[in-house]
Amino acid sequence: SQDEKLNIQQTENWQIDLFPNPTSNRVTVKSSIEKDNLSIRICDLTGRVLVSQQIITENYIGFVDLHLINGAYITTITNEHGKTISKKLLIAK
Repeated sequence: SQDEKLNIQQTENWQIDLFPNPTSNRVTVKSSIEKDNLSIRICDLTGRVLVSQQIITENYIGFVDLHLINGAYITTITNEHGKTISKKLLIAK
């Protein structure tokens, strides 16, 4: 069906934005898919997992509250189709 084709195309061209970046205590996750079930993992630069949670975006947007010290982190976001995107996240309070 047309809807299935559109869903496959959206999944193939899936994109994620994190903002603001740098942030102090909350990051907005913007997905190119309107309602997306995402697994969020935030690691320090040694690879230690500091945040691991699931969010569901509504109208393309989801939020993650953070309690991290100033520094650089790697955010890995995986969608329900197993596709993964990694982004650098800066914390500055």
